[in-house]
Amino acid sequence: MTVINLDLFAQIGRSIVVCANLFSRTFPSVMHLKEYYREFFPITLLYNMLSMHKRMPFANREFALFFENDGQLKCQRKVAFQHAEAFFRRIMATVPTTIDIGAVYPLLPRHLKFSSACAVRTRRELVFDIDLSDYDSVRFCPCKKGAGHASCDVCWLFIDLAVQVMDFLLERKFGLVHRFWVFSGSKGVHCWVLDATAVDYGKEMRQGVCNYLEFRDASQLFECPIARECYDSIIFPFFRKRLFPYLPKSTMLEYLSAFAKPVLDAEGFECLSAAIAAGEPLLACVEKLDKHTKRAFSRVHYPVFICGLLAPRLDHNVTTSEKHLLKAPFAVHKRTQAIALPMSSDDIRNFSPSAAITLQSSSQLVTQLVASSVAYLSDVVILAKPLPELYVCTKCASSDMRHEDLHASVVYDFVDSLFEHYRRSHATESPNVSENTLAYLISRQCTDIFGPGSATGLQLTWRRRLQDLNLL
Repeated sequence: MTVINLDLFAQIGRSIVVCANLFSRTFPSVMHLKEYYREFFPITLLYNMLSMHKRMPFANREFALFFENDGQLKCQRKVAFQHAEAFFRRIMATVPTTIDIGAVYPLLPRHLKFSSACAVRTRRELVFDIDLSDYDSVRFCPCKKGAGHASCDVCWLFIDLAVQVMDFLLERKFGLVHRFWVFSGSKGVHCWVLDATAVDYGKEMRQGVCNYLEFRDASQLFECPIARECYDSIIFPFFRKRLFPYLPKSTMLEYLSAFAKPVLDAEGFECLSAAIAAGEPLLACVEKLDKHTKRAFSRVHYPVFICGLLAPRLDHNVTTSEKHLLKAPFAVHKRTQAIALPMSSDDIRNFSPSAAITLQSSSQLVTQLVASSVAYLSDVVILAKPLPELYVCTKCASSDMRHEDLHASVVYDFVDSLFEHYRRSHATESPNVSENTLAYLISRQCTDIFGPGSATGLQLTWRRRLQDLNLL
Protein backbone atom coordinates (compact mmCIF):
# COMPACT_ATOMS: atom_id res chain seq x y z
CA MET A 1 0.00 0.00 0.00
CA THR A 2 1.34 3.43 -0.93
CA VAL A 3 1.95 5.65 2.10
CA ILE A 4 1.70 9.41 1.71
CA ASN A 5 4.36 11.28 3.64
CA LEU A 6 2.35 13.88 5.55
CA ASP A 7 5.47 15.64 6.81
CA LEU A 8 6.59 16.07 3.25
CA PHE A 9 3.27 17.61 2.26
CA ALA A 10 3.57 19.98 5.22
CA GLN A 11 6.95 21.06 3.89
CA ILE A 12 5.43 21.42 0.44
CA GLY A 13 2.74 23.65 1.90
CA ARG A 14 5.37 25.88 3.45
CA SER A 15 7.25 26.08 0.14
CA ILE A 16 4.00 27.04 -1.59
CA VAL A 17 3.65 29.98 0.79
CA VAL A 18 7.23 31.04 0.06
CA CYS A 19 6.64 30.75 -3.70
CA ALA A 20 3.35 32.60 -3.49
CA ASN A 21 5.09 35.45 -1.69
CA LEU A 22 7.80 35.36 -4.33
CA PHE A 23 5.27 35.55 -7.18
CA SER A 24 3.29 38.40 -5.64
CA ARG A 25 6.15 40.90 -5.64
CA THR A 26 5.95 44.10 -7.61
CA PHE A 27 8.40 45.44 -10.15
CA PRO A 28 12.06 45.63 -8.98
CA SER A 29 13.46 49.00 -8.01
CA VAL A 30 15.72 50.91 -10.39
CA MET A 31 18.43 51.11 -7.72
CA HIS A 32 18.59 47.34 -7.25
CA LEU A 33 18.48 46.73 -10.98
CA LYS A 34 21.25 49.18 -11.79
CA GLU A 35 23.51 47.66 -9.15
CA TYR A 36 22.80 44.18 -10.50
CA TYR A 37 23.51 45.17 -14.11
CA ARG A 38 26.73 46.92 -13.12
CA GLU A 39 28.11 44.23 -10.82
CA PHE A 40 26.77 40.91 -12.10
CA PHE A 41 25.20 41.00 -15.56
CA PRO A 42 27.66 39.19 -17.93
CA ILE A 43 27.39 41.32 -21.07
CA THR A 44 30.52 39.90 -22.73
CA LEU A 45 29.43 36.30 -22.22
CA LEU A 46 25.97 36.98 -23.72
CA TYR A 47 27.60 38.77 -26.65
CA ASN A 48 29.88 35.78 -27.30
CA MET A 49 26.93 33.40 -27.10
CA LEU A 50 24.73 35.40 -29.47
CA SER A 51 27.46 36.11 -32.04
CA MET A 52 29.28 32.79 -32.18
CA HIS A 53 27.91 31.94 -35.65
CA LYS A 54 29.15 34.20 -38.47
CA ARG A 55 25.81 33.84 -40.26
CA MET A 56 24.05 35.54 -37.31
CA PRO A 57 25.44 39.09 -36.99
CA PHE A 58 24.92 40.52 -33.53
CA ALA A 59 23.99 43.94 -34.95
CA ASN A 60 20.88 42.45 -36.62
CA ARG A 61 19.65 40.71 -33.47
CA GLU A 62 16.40 42.02 -32.03
CA PHE A 63 16.19 42.81 -28.32
CA ALA A 64 13.18 43.95 -26.36
CA LEU A 65 13.53 46.12 -23.27
CA PHE A 66 10.74 46.37 -20.70
CA PHE A 67 10.23 49.43 -18.51
CA GLU A 68 7.90 50.22 -15.63
CA ASN A 69 5.66 53.22 -16.22
CA ASP A 70 3.03 54.15 -13.65
CA GLY A 71 2.68 50.57 -12.47
CA GLN A 72 2.42 49.25 -16.03
CA LEU A 73 5.08 47.40 -17.99
CA LYS A 74 5.91 48.94 -21.36
CA CYS A 75 7.79 47.00 -24.04
CA GLN A 76 10.27 48.58 -26.45
CA ARG A 77 10.95 46.20 -29.37
CA LYS A 78 13.21 46.37 -32.43
CA VAL A 79 16.20 47.36 -30.30
CA ALA A 80 19.63 46.40 -31.65
CA PHE A 81 23.25 46.95 -30.64
CA GLN A 82 26.43 47.05 -32.69
CA HIS A 83 28.58 45.45 -30.01
CA ALA A 84 28.74 44.47 -26.35
CA GLU A 85 29.83 47.93 -25.17
CA ALA A 86 26.79 49.58 -26.77
CA PHE A 87 24.59 46.93 -25.14
CA PHE A 88 26.06 47.68 -21.71
CA ARG A 89 25.83 51.47 -22.10
CA ARG A 90 22.16 51.22 -23.08
CA ILE A 91 21.03 49.10 -20.15
CA MET A 92 23.01 51.20 -17.67
CA ALA A 93 21.46 54.38 -19.05
CA THR A 94 17.87 53.12 -19.24
CA VAL A 95 17.85 50.34 -16.56
CA PRO A 96 15.19 48.06 -18.12
CA THR A 97 13.06 45.98 -15.81
CA THR A 98 13.84 42.91 -17.87
CA ILE A 99 15.44 41.99 -21.22
CA ASP A 100 14.16 39.64 -23.91
CA ILE A 101 16.02 38.26 -26.93
CA GLY A 102 14.56 37.76 -30.40
CA ALA A 103 15.71 36.57 -33.80
CA VAL A 104 18.39 37.75 -36.24
CA TYR A 105 16.92 39.62 -39.22
CA PRO A 106 18.34 40.39 -42.67
CA LEU A 107 18.36 44.12 -41.83
CA LEU A 108 18.55 46.15 -38.66
CA PRO A 109 15.32 45.40 -36.74
CA ARG A 110 14.26 49.04 -36.62
CA HIS A 111 14.15 49.13 -40.44
CA LEU A 112 11.70 46.25 -40.66
CA LYS A 113 7.93 46.16 -40.46
CA PHE A 114 6.89 42.86 -38.92
CA SER A 115 3.73 42.85 -41.02
CA SER A 116 5.66 43.04 -44.27
CA ALA A 117 6.96 40.14 -46.32
CA CYS A 118 10.58 41.18 -45.81
CA ALA A 119 10.40 40.64 -42.04
CA VAL A 120 11.42 37.00 -42.33
CA ARG A 121 13.55 35.47 -39.63
CA THR A 122 16.91 34.50 -41.04
CA ARG A 123 18.25 32.43 -38.17
CA ARG A 124 17.66 31.85 -34.50
CA GLU A 125 18.79 29.41 -31.86
CA LEU A 126 16.48 26.48 -31.24
CA VAL A 127 14.74 27.38 -27.97
CA PHE A 128 12.09 25.72 -25.83
CA ASP A 129 9.88 26.97 -22.99
CA ILE A 130 8.44 24.67 -20.31
CA ASP A 131 6.00 26.19 -17.84
CA LEU A 132 4.17 24.48 -14.98
CA SER A 133 0.94 26.24 -15.98
CA ASP A 134 0.74 23.82 -18.91
CA TYR A 135 0.66 20.94 -16.40
CA ASP A 136 -2.43 22.19 -14.53
CA SER A 137 -4.53 19.35 -15.93
CA VAL A 138 -2.24 16.75 -14.32
CA ARG A 139 -0.85 18.59 -11.28
CA PHE A 140 -2.25 17.13 -8.09
CA CYS A 141 -0.51 19.06 -5.30
CA PRO A 142 -2.24 21.88 -3.36
CA CYS A 143 -0.52 24.66 -5.30
CA LYS A 144 -2.54 23.73 -8.38
CA LYS A 145 -5.23 25.92 -6.82
CA GLY A 146 -2.88 28.87 -6.50
CA ALA A 147 -4.22 30.75 -9.53
CA GLY A 148 -1.35 29.48 -11.68
CA HIS A 149 1.28 31.52 -9.80
CA ALA A 150 2.34 28.98 -7.17
CA SER A 151 4.66 26.00 -7.41
CA CYS A 152 6.28 23.51 -5.08
CA ASP A 153 8.87 20.75 -5.02
CA VAL A 154 6.34 18.14 -6.20
CA CYS A 155 5.37 20.33 -9.16
CA TRP A 156 9.04 20.64 -10.01
CA LEU A 157 9.20 16.87 -10.57
CA PHE A 158 7.37 17.46 -13.87
CA ILE A 159 10.06 19.95 -14.91
CA ASP A 160 12.83 17.60 -13.80
CA LEU A 161 11.46 14.76 -15.91
CA ALA A 162 10.87 17.01 -18.93
CA VAL A 163 14.52 18.12 -18.83
CA GLN A 164 15.76 14.52 -18.65
CA VAL A 165 13.54 13.45 -21.55
CA MET A 166 14.52 16.39 -23.75
CA ASP A 167 18.24 15.98 -23.02
CA PHE A 168 18.01 12.32 -24.06
CA LEU A 169 15.93 12.84 -27.20
CA LEU A 170 17.67 15.99 -28.46
CA GLU A 171 21.02 14.24 -28.31
CA ARG A 172 20.07 10.72 -29.37
CA LYS A 173 17.45 11.54 -32.01
CA PHE A 174 18.60 14.90 -33.39
CA GLY A 175 22.31 14.93 -32.53
CA LEU A 176 22.06 18.29 -30.70
CA VAL A 177 24.63 18.32 -27.92
CA HIS A 178 25.39 22.01 -27.25
CA ARG A 179 22.52 23.17 -25.06
CA PHE A 180 21.89 24.71 -21.67
CA TRP A 181 18.91 25.31 -19.41
CA VAL A 182 17.78 28.55 -17.78
CA PHE A 183 15.42 28.98 -14.84
CA SER A 184 12.65 31.21 -16.18
CA GLY A 185 12.47 33.21 -12.96
CA SER A 186 8.93 32.04 -12.25
CA LYS A 187 7.74 28.44 -12.56
CA GLY A 188 9.52 26.90 -15.50
CA VAL A 189 12.71 26.57 -17.52
CA HIS A 190 13.99 27.53 -20.95
CA CYS A 191 16.27 25.45 -23.15
CA TRP A 192 18.77 27.01 -25.58
CA VAL A 193 20.31 24.80 -28.28
CA LEU A 194 23.44 26.37 -29.76
CA ASP A 195 24.39 23.75 -32.37
CA ALA A 196 25.16 25.30 -35.76
CA THR A 197 22.76 22.92 -37.51
CA ALA A 198 19.84 23.88 -35.26
CA VAL A 199 19.92 27.60 -36.12
CA ASP A 200 18.96 26.72 -39.70
CA TYR A 201 15.81 24.81 -38.71
CA GLY A 202 12.71 26.24 -40.37
CA LYS A 203 9.29 26.56 -38.81
CA GLU A 204 8.09 23.13 -39.94
CA MET A 205 11.21 21.42 -38.64
CA ARG A 206 10.91 23.16 -35.28
CA GLN A 207 7.25 22.17 -35.06
CA GLY A 208 8.21 18.58 -35.83
CA VAL A 209 10.85 18.58 -33.08
CA CYS A 210 8.28 19.88 -30.57
CA ASN A 211 5.75 17.22 -31.56
CA TYR A 212 8.35 14.47 -31.23
CA LEU A 213 9.52 15.67 -27.80
CA GLU A 214 5.90 15.78 -26.58
CA PHE A 215 5.11 12.26 -27.89
CA ARG A 216 2.22 13.74 -29.85
CA ASP A 217 2.19 10.66 -32.07
CA ALA A 218 1.71 7.65 -29.80
CA SER A 219 3.00 5.33 -32.54
CA GLN A 220 6.55 6.61 -32.03
CA LEU A 221 6.62 4.61 -28.78
CA PHE A 222 6.36 1.43 -30.83
CA GLU A 223 8.05 2.43 -34.09
CA CYS A 224 11.01 4.52 -32.89
CA PRO A 225 13.57 2.57 -30.80
CA ILE A 226 14.99 5.79 -29.34
CA ALA A 227 11.59 6.95 -28.07
CA ARG A 228 10.88 3.52 -26.61
CA GLU A 229 14.28 3.49 -24.91
CA CYS A 230 13.47 6.89 -23.43
CA TYR A 231 10.22 5.53 -22.02
CA ASP A 232 11.78 2.34 -20.64
CA SER A 233 14.88 3.95 -19.12
CA ILE A 234 13.66 7.40 -18.04
CA ILE A 235 9.91 8.06 -18.09
CA PHE A 236 8.46 4.91 -16.54
CA PRO A 237 11.16 4.49 -13.83
CA PHE A 238 10.72 8.17 -12.90
CA PHE A 239 6.96 7.76 -12.61
CA ARG A 240 7.20 4.56 -10.56
CA LYS A 241 9.94 5.66 -8.17
CA ARG A 242 9.65 9.43 -7.81
CA LEU A 243 6.16 10.59 -8.76
CA PHE A 244 3.78 7.73 -7.97
CA PRO A 245 4.46 7.76 -4.18
CA TYR A 246 2.96 11.27 -4.03
CA LEU A 247 -0.16 10.46 -6.05
CA PRO A 248 -3.36 10.35 -3.96
CA LYS A 249 -5.62 7.40 -4.75
CA SER A 250 -8.42 9.64 -5.99
CA THR A 251 -6.09 11.40 -8.41
CA MET A 252 -4.70 8.16 -9.80
CA LEU A 253 -8.24 6.87 -10.26
CA GLU A 254 -9.20 10.09 -12.02
CA TYR A 255 -6.21 9.85 -14.38
CA LEU A 256 -6.70 6.20 -15.20
CA SER A 257 -10.47 6.54 -15.47
CA ALA A 258 -10.22 9.20 -18.15
CA PHE A 259 -7.73 7.15 -20.12
CA ALA A 260 -8.65 3.52 -19.48
CA LYS A 261 -12.44 3.69 -19.61
CA PRO A 262 -12.60 3.81 -23.44
CA VAL A 263 -10.33 0.75 -23.78
CA LEU A 264 -11.83 -1.40 -21.00
CA ASP A 265 -15.11 -3.18 -20.64
CA ALA A 266 -17.30 -2.50 -17.60
CA GLU A 267 -15.91 -5.46 -15.66
CA GLY A 268 -12.32 -4.39 -16.33
CA PHE A 269 -12.99 -0.83 -15.24
CA GLU A 270 -14.63 -1.95 -12.01
CA CYS A 271 -11.61 -4.16 -11.34
CA LEU A 272 -9.31 -1.20 -11.86
CA SER A 273 -11.32 1.06 -9.55
CA ALA A 274 -11.40 -1.54 -6.79
CA ALA A 275 -7.65 -2.17 -7.04
CA ILE A 276 -6.79 1.53 -6.80
CA ALA A 277 -9.26 2.13 -3.95
CA ALA A 278 -7.69 -0.77 -2.05
CA GLY A 279 -4.25 0.83 -2.43
CA GLU A 280 -2.78 -2.03 -4.41
CA PRO A 281 0.65 -1.43 -6.02
CA LEU A 282 0.67 0.09 -9.47
CA LEU A 283 2.04 -2.99 -11.19
CA ALA A 284 -0.61 -5.16 -9.54
CA CYS A 285 -3.31 -2.89 -10.97
CA VAL A 286 -1.78 -3.15 -14.42
CA GLU A 287 -1.62 -6.95 -14.15
CA LYS A 288 -5.32 -7.06 -13.32
CA LEU A 289 -6.07 -4.95 -16.37
CA ASP A 290 -3.96 -7.22 -18.56
CA LYS A 291 -6.27 -10.09 -17.75
CA HIS A 292 -9.15 -8.15 -19.28
CA THR A 293 -7.24 -6.94 -22.35
CA LYS A 294 -5.17 -10.03 -23.17
CA ARG A 295 -1.90 -8.34 -22.15
CA ALA A 296 -2.57 -5.37 -24.42
CA PHE A 297 -2.86 -2.84 -21.60
CA SER A 298 0.71 -3.02 -20.27
CA ARG A 299 2.23 -3.40 -23.74
CA VAL A 300 0.23 -0.77 -25.64
CA HIS A 301 -2.20 1.34 -23.63
CA TYR A 302 -0.21 1.87 -20.46
CA PRO A 303 2.92 3.41 -22.11
CA VAL A 304 0.66 5.77 -24.05
CA PHE A 305 -1.11 6.73 -20.82
CA ILE A 306 2.14 7.41 -18.94
CA CYS A 307 3.61 9.47 -21.78
CA GLY A 308 0.40 11.45 -22.12
CA LEU A 309 0.62 12.20 -18.41
CA LEU A 310 4.33 13.01 -18.12
CA ALA A 311 5.75 13.93 -21.53
CA PRO A 312 7.20 17.45 -21.85
CA ARG A 313 4.62 20.16 -22.45
CA LEU A 314 6.09 22.93 -24.58
CA ASP A 315 4.98 26.38 -25.64
CA HIS A 316 5.17 25.84 -29.41
CA ASN A 317 4.99 29.55 -30.22
CA VAL A 318 8.27 30.17 -28.42
CA THR A 319 10.01 27.56 -30.57
CA THR A 320 8.36 28.14 -33.94
CA SER A 321 7.26 31.79 -34.12
CA GLU A 322 9.53 34.16 -36.03
CA LYS A 323 8.57 37.11 -33.82
CA HIS A 324 8.52 35.48 -30.40
CA LEU A 325 10.87 36.70 -27.69
CA LEU A 326 12.53 34.77 -24.88
CA LYS A 327 13.91 36.10 -21.64
CA ALA A 328 17.67 36.65 -21.76
CA PRO A 329 19.81 34.46 -19.51
CA PHE A 330 20.72 36.35 -16.32
CA ALA A 331 17.79 38.76 -16.84
CA VAL A 332 15.47 39.58 -13.94
CA HIS A 333 11.90 38.33 -14.01
CA LYS A 334 9.60 41.32 -14.17
CA ARG A 335 7.14 40.02 -11.56
CA THR A 336 9.07 37.77 -9.17
CA GLN A 337 12.40 39.66 -9.32
CA ALA A 338 14.10 36.25 -9.52
CA ILE A 339 17.25 35.99 -11.64
CA ALA A 340 17.07 33.71 -14.69
CA LEU A 341 20.22 31.72 -14.02
CA PRO A 342 21.60 29.14 -16.50
CA MET A 343 21.63 25.66 -14.99
CA SER A 344 22.83 22.20 -15.84
CA SER A 345 20.45 19.24 -15.79
CA ASP A 346 21.83 18.18 -12.40
CA ASP A 347 21.23 21.68 -11.02
CA ILE A 348 17.60 21.51 -12.13
CA ARG A 349 17.17 18.12 -10.51
CA ASN A 350 18.29 19.53 -7.16
CA PHE A 351 16.54 22.89 -7.54
CA SER A 352 13.59 24.12 -5.51
CA PRO A 353 11.48 27.05 -6.77
CA SER A 354 11.37 28.47 -3.25
CA ALA A 355 15.20 28.71 -3.30
CA ALA A 356 15.38 31.00 -6.35
CA ILE A 357 17.66 33.98 -5.80
CA THR A 358 16.21 37.45 -6.27
CA LEU A 359 17.50 41.01 -6.22
CA GLN A 360 16.75 41.01 -2.50
CA SER A 361 18.95 37.98 -1.80
CA SER A 362 22.22 38.52 0.02
CA SER A 363 25.06 39.92 -2.08
CA GLN A 364 27.25 36.96 -1.15
CA LEU A 365 24.68 34.44 -2.38
CA VAL A 366 24.05 36.32 -5.62
CA THR A 367 27.80 36.59 -6.24
CA GLN A 368 28.34 32.88 -5.65
CA LEU A 369 25.45 31.60 -7.77
CA VAL A 370 25.91 34.05 -10.65
CA ALA A 371 29.63 33.24 -10.82
CA SER A 372 28.82 29.52 -10.91
CA SER A 373 26.28 30.03 -13.71
CA VAL A 374 28.71 32.21 -15.68
CA ALA A 375 31.39 29.51 -15.46
CA TYR A 376 28.90 26.84 -16.58
CA LEU A 377 27.60 28.84 -19.54
CA SER A 378 31.15 29.85 -20.56
CA ASP A 379 32.07 26.18 -20.96
CA VAL A 380 28.91 25.52 -23.00
CA VAL A 381 29.62 28.46 -25.31
CA ILE A 382 33.26 27.52 -25.85
CA LEU A 383 32.33 23.92 -26.65
CA ALA A 384 29.65 25.07 -29.10
CA LYS A 385 31.79 27.70 -30.83
CA PRO A 386 32.79 26.56 -34.35
CA LEU A 387 36.49 26.36 -35.09
CA PRO A 388 37.78 29.17 -37.30
CA GLU A 389 38.56 28.13 -40.86
CA LEU A 390 42.23 28.72 -40.09
CA TYR A 391 42.23 25.67 -37.84
CA VAL A 392 40.67 23.26 -40.31
CA CYS A 393 43.30 20.77 -41.37
CA THR A 394 43.73 22.10 -44.91
CA LYS A 395 46.53 19.68 -45.64
CA CYS A 396 44.08 16.82 -45.05
CA ALA A 397 41.40 18.41 -47.24
CA SER A 398 43.69 19.25 -50.16
CA SER A 399 45.80 16.10 -50.17
CA ASP A 400 45.02 12.67 -51.52
CA MET A 401 46.93 11.11 -48.63
CA ARG A 402 45.04 8.91 -46.21
CA HIS A 403 44.83 10.15 -42.63
CA GLU A 404 47.08 7.41 -41.36
CA ASP A 405 49.79 8.44 -43.84
CA LEU A 406 49.96 12.05 -42.63
CA HIS A 407 53.29 13.10 -41.24
CA ALA A 408 53.41 13.64 -37.49
CA SER A 409 54.36 17.28 -37.97
CA VAL A 410 50.96 17.97 -39.56
CA VAL A 411 49.21 16.54 -36.51
CA TYR A 412 51.52 18.48 -34.20
CA ASP A 413 50.74 21.74 -36.03
CA PHE A 414 47.03 21.03 -35.81
CA VAL A 415 47.15 20.32 -32.06
CA ASP A 416 49.26 23.44 -31.46
CA SER A 417 46.73 25.55 -33.39
CA LEU A 418 43.87 24.13 -31.33
CA PHE A 419 45.76 24.77 -28.13
CA GLU A 420 46.37 28.42 -29.00
CA HIS A 421 42.77 28.90 -30.15
CA TYR A 422 41.20 27.51 -26.99
CA ARG A 423 43.72 29.15 -24.69
CA ARG A 424 42.93 32.58 -26.17
CA SER A 425 39.19 31.90 -25.97
CA HIS A 426 39.43 30.88 -22.32
CA ALA A 427 41.74 33.77 -21.46
CA THR A 428 38.94 36.23 -22.23
CA GLU A 429 35.86 34.17 -21.33
CA SER A 430 36.97 31.79 -18.58
CA PRO A 431 40.51 32.60 -17.38
CA ASN A 432 40.52 29.92 -14.67
CA VAL A 433 39.99 27.03 -17.08
CA SER A 434 41.58 23.77 -16.01
CA GLU A 435 44.08 21.81 -18.06
CA ASN A 436 41.64 18.89 -18.06
CA THR A 437 39.09 21.04 -19.90
CA LEU A 438 41.65 22.08 -22.52
CA ALA A 439 42.71 18.47 -22.98
CA TYR A 440 39.08 17.42 -23.45
CA LEU A 441 38.38 20.17 -26.01
CA ILE A 442 41.46 19.33 -28.07
CA SER A 443 40.85 15.57 -27.85
CA ARG A 444 37.28 16.02 -29.05
CA GLN A 445 38.36 18.01 -32.11
CA CYS A 446 41.20 15.62 -32.94
CA THR A 447 38.83 12.67 -32.72
CA ASP A 448 36.41 14.42 -35.10
CA ILE A 449 39.20 15.15 -37.62
CA PHE A 450 41.37 12.05 -37.40
CA GLY A 451 38.90 9.49 -36.10
CA PRO A 452 38.94 7.62 -32.78
CA GLY A 453 42.39 6.27 -33.55
CA SER A 454 41.77 2.74 -32.38
CA ALA A 455 43.10 1.33 -35.66
CA THR A 456 45.66 4.01 -36.52
CA GLY A 457 48.72 5.62 -35.04
CA LEU A 458 47.32 9.13 -35.29
CA GLN A 459 45.71 9.00 -31.86
CA LEU A 460 49.09 8.17 -30.35
CA THR A 461 50.56 11.09 -32.27
CA TRP A 462 48.17 13.76 -31.04
CA ARG A 463 48.07 12.30 -27.53
CA ARG A 464 51.86 12.48 -27.47
CA ARG A 465 51.63 16.15 -28.39
CA LEU A 466 49.18 16.74 -25.55
CA GLN A 467 51.73 15.18 -23.21
CA ASP A 468 54.38 17.55 -24.54
CA LEU A 469 52.04 20.44 -23.66
CA ASN A 470 51.56 18.98 -20.14
CA LEU A 471 47.85 18.43 -20.80
CA LEU A 472 47.89 14.69 -20.22
